[in-house]
Amino acid sequence: MEPKELFEFLVEYFRQNPKEVPAVFIWGPQEIDKSAIVKQAVREVYQISADISEEYYVKHIILSPLIDEYDFCSIAALMLPQEGRDAERGVVFFDGLVSAPPEVQYIVCQIILNRSAVGYTLPDGWFAIAAGNRRATVYELRVPLANRFIHFELEGTEEVLGK
Repeated sequence: MEPKELFEFLVEYFRQNPKEVPAVFIWGPQEIDKSAIVKQAVREVYQISADISEEYYVKHIILSPLIDEYDFCSIAALMLPQEGRDAERGVVFFDGLVSAPPEVQYIVCQIILNRSAVGYTLPDGWFAIAAGNRRATVYELRVPLANRFIHFELEGTEEVLGK
């Protein structure tokens, strides 16, 4: 799939009810800025003007092999959207899910798939999606978790999005 096709899909996806659509996993090489595609789709759907910080609508959480489940739970309270603090709708983008240890993958997948984990509940108007790079996989995504996502494989360049 080309980045432009993913962008077009995400624009339609983000117009749906987050509780009624399947979870999305975006695979692509490091050269393609997957978060930029997500942010651009959010800007399009939510009509965010240039003077409003997109961080109000997009929470970009970069995962790594160095973050264990205790670290993740600590940063989650600060970074994940909270009712009353953040916009009523938006996207949590878990980048590098296949770099995170299995325990962190499990927590993140619970948030993405079940909308809650470890005492946290994703606000109703928020989507949660994941991304990864097959060439940089540190920990395989377990099959039962992987089977619950719609997977998109990105190819090509970002030039089609004006980058």
